Amino acid sequence: MNSKKCENVMNSFFALDKGERLELKDSLHLIFCKECRTKVRLLSRAEKIVQLPLSLKQDLWNSMLSSIIKTIKPVSMFRWVLSGFLMIALFVLSGIFLEKTQKPDYLLGFYLIVGAVVTAYCGAFMAINMDFFIKKADTAALN
Repeated sequence: MNSKKCENVMNSFFALDKGERLELKDSLHLIFCKECRTKVRLLSRAEKIVQLPLSLKQDLWNSMLSSIIKTIKPVSMFRWVLSGFLMIALFVLSGIFLEKTQKPDYLLGFYLIVGAVVTAYCGAFMAINMDFFIKKADTAALN
């Protein structure tokens, strides 16, 4: 057909971004022009062939990352939950006994100690399990 028209269609094909479609007039031209249709097919096939090693590396990386994640020792929360309940029970019992004394100085000291222990407990929990939380957040998208 018309070589100027073919050149314009090929230029518009090269100007496309990934996943973008040709305009209707260019698509109609490809339907009727065997030469342009063959060039577009060959170029599309060449692009897939060139991208094949990249996709294989990505698949290898994903499988390797998945196997590493499976070998990580799972974190047991049973001891943390048990010690947390034990800590709460001891604080409640201590509070009941201190309430009988009716001395505000003892209660203020008790509240400060409770706050410090709870803060230290939460800090230790986050510090010890930080690796688990980071890996869980980073790998959630892979599954």
